[in-house]
Amino acid sequence: MNRKKRTTTRDIAKACFVSQSAVSMILSGRKDIHFAPETIERVKRTAKEMGYEYKARAKRKKTGTNDTIMIMCPSLATQYYTTLIQFITQEAQEHGISTVYQEVNLCPNLTVAENLFIGREPKKLGMIDWHTMNKKSTALLKSLSIDARATDKLEECSIAKQQMIAIARAVDMKCQVLILDEPTSSLDDEEVEKLFVLMRKLKDQGVGIIFVTHFLEQVYEVCDRITVLRNGHLVGEYPVKELPRVELVAKMMGKNFDDLADIKGDHKKLEQYIPVVEAEQVGRKGSIRPFDFTVNKGEVVGLTGLGTL
Repeated sequence: MNRKKRTTTRDIAKACFVSQSAVSMILSGRKDIHFAPETIERVKRTAKEMGYEYKARAKRKKTGTNDTIMIMCPSLATQYYTTLIQFITQEAQEHGISTVYQEVNLCPNLTVAENLFIGREPKKLGMIDWHTMNKKSTALLKSLSIDARATDKLEECSIAKQQMIAIARAVDMKCQVLILDEPTSSLDDEEVEKLFVLMRKLKDQGVGIIFVTHFLEQVYEVCDRITVLRNGHLVGEYPVKELPRVELVAKMMGKNFDDLADIKGDHKKLEQYIPVVEAEQVGRKGSIRPFDFTVNKGEVVGLTGLGTL
């Protein structure tokens, strides 16, 4: 007699694309976990669908004291800055704050509609009302000019479209403040412009947007105000139109214009080429075509390209 295989946390981890330890912490009901609400909902839902039995601890008391905001900028070693903003608890969403992370935190195996309403599906007679969910999803996508169908699988959508679907989910949850964490990092120029159109539309609807990016040109294209932080202290807040780009870099680095001019300097050509590293036919089968390169003494060689998963 064949015994039915028991569902484990490892099975759930594979289905949700998270670590096994993350599944264990979420299903144990720990109060100190720091995962996005969408991840928690996805893990619990998958566990239920797979028949995994667990006993959740009592719900944590909503004190509002666990919301965490961490901002770090800028790095003195570069002209770019990195901002890390984390709103991890459910209280943030209840106060109208939603975050769309750099890595889209949705379920690729589910439809667009299921991702839009995951954890808050409309129900009828105790069952999910698929017709209503698809109808509401279609209306939401149309209102934001997102070219996607409610019944499409998320995995069939481009990264840019997945970003917009994640934003649509946040909008439908009545967010008043939308935090976008590096949303343009993996988009091409055309996709970036589509995202900016959506951002401007949300701004016109009264949504406040915190835009995290290391592309300064995008800051000047889509933002109204810039807040500069350095070494944990507020340097200042400036209207975009009143802060030239070179002055922004100076404030981020804590240097004046003369110092920046010295940093730029003149590019010096090597008088003689003395190889210190030489390589031929370097590559990897199926991913990197063989190539040759040489690094000379006193020379900086940069390698760039597009990676794929």
